[in-house]
Amino acid sequence: MKRKITVLLVMLFAIMVNTQAQGNRRTPEERAKMMAQRLTDSLKLTADQQKNVEAAYLESGQAMAKLREGLAPGTQPEKADMDKINNARDEKFKLTLTEAQYKRYKDELEPAMMRRQRPAGN
Repeated sequence: MKRKITVLLVMLFAIMVNTQAQGNRRTPEERAKMMAQRLTDSLKLTADQQKNVEAAYLESGQAMAKLREGLAPGTQPEKADMDKINNARDEKFKLTLTEAQYKRYKDELEPAMMRRQRPAGN
């Protein structure tokens, strides 16, 4: 009886952990809106700039999601593929942002965002 209860508790715990891990993943649309808002607040973007930044984030987010399709849980796409997508996004930022805004984004904001996205211990 104790063994059955223990097995049941372990299974419930595993289901809860799996559900939480899946629940934290935002859609590309949600992520694009959130990131555009962060940059709008930090860089004082105009409405037109905000729209273009959100579109660039949405496009890169959708491309990243496509890369992740079919991968085993917990694995990452090839770094070269992710860098290609990020570089394309940054090129769009160069066209949208002023020189000062882009410099601040690359020097201060992007490194801070990358640190926040990295899992603990890496």
